[in-house]
Amino acid sequence: CAALGGDDTGLGTECVISTSVARTGTYNLGEGLRITGTGRIDASSGGITLNICVAPATVSSTCDLTLETPTVGTGGQIEANDVALPTGADASDITIKLSRNVLMQAGTAILADNTVDGGNAGDITITAGGDMTMCAQTGTGTGCVVPPANTPGALISAQKKSGGATSAINSVTITVGSQA
Repeated sequence: CAALGGDDTGLGTECVISTSVARTGTYNLGEGLRITGTGRIDASSGGITLNICVAPATVSSTCDLTLETPTVGTGGQIEANDVALPTGADASDITIKLSRNVLMQAGTAILADNTVDGGNAGDITITAGGDMTMCAQTGTGTGCVVPPANTPGALISAQKKSGGATSAINSVTITVGSQA
């Protein structure tokens, strides 16, 4: 948890990210992961793989991924968008595997967009052993809470938003109810 920039002091069952952290690479967590409304994982410089209570992490059937409604501009995010330099850089990939449920409150986002110039979007792969809930703008859905007014619904995006040559096809793949 500490290597990811989180804190599980006194919890022991959940890693909490409550600030913006820049992390890339593979992280094997033996506990659930909560990204608060002020928390954010920026994986723009190489992408990220999160193994939450699935091999090669400590296997457990009790771990969830929760992204809370943002209380700051970029809170409640896992993001691997492209960077400004070098010109034409691609966005990075995001891979998340977990033993149980994913809950994305309204306003949260998982992003691998190409937003600067040229380049391609990244791929996003989510494999959850349980359910996945993406809360609507109204906060309706199992486990959802009513967000502040004008909060958009939860978002997963891997798209080319900038100019340049045609891009490779990128994908968002979500598998739920599967043994991650």
